[in-house]
Amino acid sequence: MMPYPALQLVSDGIKRLAVYRDPLTKPADAVIWLHGGNGDAVEFLNGIRPRVDVMDIAPQGLVTGSNPGWTNPWESDIPEEAIDNLIDVRFMASLEAQVRIQFRFVKRVWLCGFSAGGGLVWSVWAMQPVIPQTFSGLCAVGKKLRRTPENAWKWNAAAVPAIPFVMINGANDSPDDESTGSGEHFSWQESYAQARLVNGNTVNEPVVSGYSVCGEPSNLVRLKIASGGKAPAARYVVEGVGHVWQSCESCHTDDLVIERFRAFGLGW
Repeated sequence: MMPYPALQLVSDGIKRLAVYRDPLTKPADAVIWLHGGNGDAVEFLNGIRPRVDVMDIAPQGLVTGSNPGWTNPWESDIPEEAIDNLIDVRFMASLEAQVRIQFRFVKRVWLCGFSAGGGLVWSVWAMQPVIPQTFSGLCAVGKKLRRTPENAWKWNAAAVPAIPFVMINGANDSPDDESTGSGEHFSWQESYAQARLVNGNTVNEPVVSGYSVCGEPSNLVRLKIASGGKAPAARYVVEGVGHVWQSCESCHTDDLVIERFRAFGLGW
């Protein structure tokens, strides 16, 4: 028996599912949380801290290759039933619309993804000129922006609308010097700069947060806020942490996500 109720819909002719947790307070905000590669929607939702003013929704990825995950516009490894590699970008658009239809009290829908789910967040951001969506804000955790591959996807070929955008990565999470040599991804700084550039932000303000990460006070969280443009952007760097979704009593990664979403309008 599934521990959570589920939203079921058909996107691109494929039955898709998302579990959700409703606080029964008719919240004006819903957050869609995307698990990482080889992830499980129920387990991921279990790791999100419940909040009385947020409806939490966790969709289940399809199997790509041998693992359940997400298909991005630059990938050739897609599910058998998929017609192209935009299948999950369209699924996000369909799921957002379904949430607004089924829960009329929801006024704002936010999107956050971890690892492979963060890759899909970048895709949703970049493909807005092609597949419009109305998310109130985005967050990519532990995932850099993919460089334009030779074979297809050119994310900057069309103007990407400005939208609040949050990046979170561990200081030990795929360091830049190990990733930029391949040319597949922008560095963390470059990824952040791309989001700032699109959002029209020019001011960079370093701030130190008081978080202790899972009981380790030395693991400080640094926050860089870009402001003064058409839409805000922010980047958290969690010291001493690698590629992991924090989920303990002292600190959840979703605490950082929700804190910045609140600054950008959640709960207003």
